[in-house]
Amino acid sequence: MRRRFFMPVLMSLTLALSACGSFNSSLDDEDEDIEDEDEDDDEDEEENNAATEGTDLEDDQTPTGSGKGTQKAVTIASHKVTAEFEDNENLTSTGSYPEIIVNEDFMMDYPKFWAAMTTFSDSIGESAVEDIKTFGYGAPGEDEASYHYDIEAEVLRLDDKVFTAKFEEDYDWSYTEDYDPYYYYVNYDINTGKRIWSDAFFAEKEGLAQVLYDTVVATYPREKDLINETNEEGIPIALDYITSMVDYDYLPCCIVGDELVIHFGSYSIMDNDNFYDITIPVDDLKDYLNPDYIEDTTGNVEDKVEYTEVIDDTYEGKLYIYEDETPENEEQEEIHVSTPEELVNAIAPNTHIILESGKYDISDYVLEDNPDVDNEYWGYTSWWGEYGVCNVYNMTIEGEDPDDRPEIVIKSAFYDVFVLDQCSNITLNNLIIGHDAKKGDCSANVLAVMNSNGITGNNLDLYGCGAYGLMCMASNGVYLYDSCIHDCTYGIVELFDDSSDICFYDCDFIDNREYTLIENGYNIGYIYFTNCKFEGNEGDLFSLYAEPDYITFTDCEFGDEEREFLDEHFDMVIYYEDGGAG
Repeated sequence: MRRRFFMPVLMSLTLALSACGSFNSSLDDEDEDIEDEDEDDDEDEEENNAATEGTDLEDDQTPTGSGKGTQKAVTIASHKVTAEFEDNENLTSTGSYPEIIVNEDFMMDYPKFWAAMTTFSDSIGESAVEDIKTFGYGAPGEDEASYHYDIEAEVLRLDDKVFTAKFEEDYDWSYTEDYDPYYYYVNYDINTGKRIWSDAFFAEKEGLAQVLYDTVVATYPREKDLINETNEEGIPIALDYITSMVDYDYLPCCIVGDELVIHFGSYSIMDNDNFYDITIPVDDLKDYLNPDYIEDTTGNVEDKVEYTEVIDDTYEGKLYIYEDETPENEEQEEIHVSTPEELVNAIAPNTHIILESGKYDISDYVLEDNPDVDNEYWGYTSWWGEYGVCNVYNMTIEGEDPDDRPEIVIKSAFYDVFVLDQCSNITLNNLIIGHDAKKGDCSANVLAVMNSNGITGNNLDLYGCGAYGLMCMASNGVYLYDSCIHDCTYGIVELFDDSSDICFYDCDFIDNREYTLIENGYNIGYIYFTNCKFEGNEGDLFSLYAEPDYITFTDCEFGDEEREFLDEHFDMVIYYEDGGAG
């Protein structure tokens, strides 16, 4: 194990002994040394304060940390942000976000970790500032209103293996009910700088879900009846959800000290807004845990991390632009591209992008901020902390040859492949989109549409691995024609936040599995399937938690399993066959 954490202490001791000359120095010399040490402490404090002040951001500037002047390995600087609105001086929007600053010594030992923290901090700061500047992407409910959004970070672990931090987010508008804060864990491999997920902590998964479920039951005995609620197969619902998290590597966990810590957020293992926290001693999980990431408990995280506060300048607020304020469409400029970089840089309003046949691996542009991208319309999205298309209207992305469609992929199984965030009037034609990753390991979607409207796809192939072929959040008017969604690991389409008018025409849905194929349980909005074919899919055809009559099937073909489910729950949908009511 490297001991560079403690080198500044050893260096200080060596310097002190050199100044004294020997342990038998005179009392006067000792007094002088003590005074010198006090002066050094004052100088260090001044340097540290200066470094903290130096992290203030100018308007529209990306937050970055230099690490200079920080005494401990990592500093968490809490930036206080305020936005003022010229058109309405009575509105106030405030908040905070953390910046993770790695000092120079620690940076030299772990340069990849430093680079990862810089990128991660910049993305958090950029997103938080934009959220506060735009009043939480909402319209004020009254003339005098306020919005507040806080992100706090606490480092739980910092050794020569893993960096773990707990992030808590809290937001509210003055004219709405308060939202409960929620939190999550973030883990990074200290040597590779890569974010790690639950699969890194476990060498064996068989039987693990049952152990975790039993711990939840034991930890929350008063909710035993609720936790033991079963699904149609007689399996406890909570156990079923936990099993999925274990199998698909999105268990919200970390290893801190001698305990495995897991935080099940609201609606994650039960259909309620309760959260369930459990801890299990590492010694009780030796058959499951990966020894490479069990914590080295030597040292104390408090000795390596310090927390400071930074007051940033006030930003100029800009209220969210709604659909009726979208700029008018112009004639689309035609641009031909042949590389991933050209594709990403070409994205813009009023643009018709034509892709040559071939494979477009956009991993470098989706997973992190890429300095080669100088495009305001390719940015940090509000879903899973990834990059995608933002604030674009009147754009077409089209494969040049409909018989030899270009393929857009990413290599990570944990991020959506192609994201449209706050977009309108977008057309995707003649494209293949999917994860270039091992099938069955995916926990992210293929095409994600958020806060958008007027999205059309023609001749698309959306394939697994991919959790869902299409995910829509707070979006309206999404239309797919002559397209296929196949081999996805969760299902066909997932809808959130009152997405509506999601329409499929002449589409095929083949070999998707194994959860709810049309997941609309937490959505109030209409979905239409016309002349579509369902074949070889496994799992419930649609959510039984949804309100009835929100799904309409017209002249559709179903496989045996889908037909059996449809016949059993006929009253949940509107079904037409051959143009007449079924």
